[in-house]
Amino acid sequence: MNTPLSSPLPAIACIGGGNMGQAIIAGLLQLDHPPHITVIDPSPEVAERFHSNGTLAQSVTVSAQPEDVSEAEIVLFAVKPQLGAQVAASYAPYLHHDHLLVSILAGVSCAGLREWFPQVRCVVRTMPNTPMMVGSGMVGVCSDGVSEEDLQRVEAVFQPAAVVMRLAEKHFDVLTALSGSGPAYVFHFAEGLYTAAIKAGIPQETARILVRQTLFGSARFLDIRDKDSCDFVAPLLREQVTSPGGTTAAALEVLSNNDWNSHLQAAVQAAAHRSQELRES
Repeated sequence: MNTPLSSPLPAIACIGGGNMGQAIIAGLLQLDHPPHITVIDPSPEVAERFHSNGTLAQSVTVSAQPEDVSEAEIVLFAVKPQLGAQVAASYAPYLHHDHLLVSILAGVSCAGLREWFPQVRCVVRTMPNTPMMVGSGMVGVCSDGVSEEDLQRVEAVFQPAAVVMRLAEKHFDVLTALSGSGPAYVFHFAEGLYTAAIKAGIPQETARILVRQTLFGSARFLDIRDKDSCDFVAPLLREQVTSPGGTTAAALEVLSNNDWNSHLQAAVQAAAHRSQELRES
């Protein structure tokens, strides 16, 4: 369990106002005492998105000026990874020793962040995922010489919208492949179920409900049962659904014959390898 902060969060600046940045901010605004938040992004579309949202417009300052980052204590670095070095060069002159830098960029190590922002006192690397946009995210956190108090601050930034877990940085490539990219695997699976339903003649709206509720209910079932178990309960839950010679057994036999489990493991390994390539490039 993460230890709650004993005091409210200080002012936060978010460099980048894309989907993930907006998801983090929406979570922060759920706090009893939300911090002052400034979003810094040169895009007029980002400014319009925040200004058109009543809650965000009242609670968040939007700026296009990099120097405004200096007024915050915590700086969220929330741009696309391929733009990281370019954006960092524009903002680095305005960051100082007392800033706590929190990055959500995939494939950029703590060492890489320190190269971009050498004057910053504390650097924390995180890996969130897109379900954070609906308050059900997963965030991995690692740091390079950061105090317990600062780690608790970082956890408090994400906790309104996600489960937060501390991991050693050596595990971040696999973390990226599993929880970072993992939602895409689930959505791809959902596409397959939906297509199968449509081909079988199920009406589109009915198929959508069937797929959504099957995945939601299964995930909820796993979540509840696994929390009270010493071992991962997915195999047991699968066996409970599978009667010998029944419909589920027939389906699982097809998946097994096509080496579906091995293909899934290979996909995770490929994503982890790509994360490593991005980190080393």
